[in-house]
Amino acid sequence: MPLKRITVHVAPEDLAIIKAAAERSGVSASGIMREAIHRAARSRRVWGEPLDAPRFDSGDPAPARRMEIAEEGSGAREKP
Repeated sequence: MPLKRITVHVAPEDLAIIKAAAERSGVSASGIMREAIHRAARSRRVWGEPLDAPRFDSGDPAPARRMEIAEEGSGAREKP
């Protein structure tokens, strides 16, 4: 994927930490910043719709109840 050039303002102390980490790890400072931006972007992503996995009746109510409990905790589905 092609990269887009941007300008980012960084505190001198943070830049020194990034450069030191880059030197220690053998990765460019740009690579460290790209990874940080990627992680920040993914951690704040909002998904439009919950995953709607196919369902089937196994005849055993226990797995269905475990799934309901998991969904309640995730906020993936609202109760009717």
